Amino acid sequence: MSNQQRPYLWVEFAKTGSMRYLSHLEMMRVFDRAVRRAQIPVDYTQGYHPRAKISFAPPLPVGAEGLKELCEIDLVTEASANELGKALSRQLPAGLDLVSAQVRRRGRRSPFAELNRAEYRLDVEIVGGTPQQLQAAVQQFREADET
Repeated sequence: MSNQQRPYLWVEFAKTGSMRYLSHLEMMRVFDRAVRRAQIPVDYTQGYHPRAKISFAPPLPVGAEGLKELCEIDLVTEASANELGKALSRQLPAGLDLVSAQVRRRGRRSPFAELNRAEYRLDVEIVGGTPQQLQAAVQQFREADET
């Protein structure tokens, strides 16, 4: 089966609560273990130290929560997205919640090559200031040079 025809599991998940403090490397380790425990038919690299073919969209900074993070897991065989999603969801720790899972077929490009935007929301807690002071600081920030 060529690489263009190989199925993969496209996973959307939320990273909230204490899980927001996981680094990208720790997140990869958590998913690697969850995939093994869920017995997902994942494809592995070749060589002396085979690794599961799992990749993530660009990571968030440590401490930031993500409500729609993306992960791609290369599969060896076709399988039901519903069953794979349920099995994976049972193995993820609290704070890593599966939003959706789809089985797709690989095209010529990486699935992440299609990403062209991100949406962020910033919650600000005002401590020792007024809303007017915050609004003035935001306006000053917007008008500042990029240097």
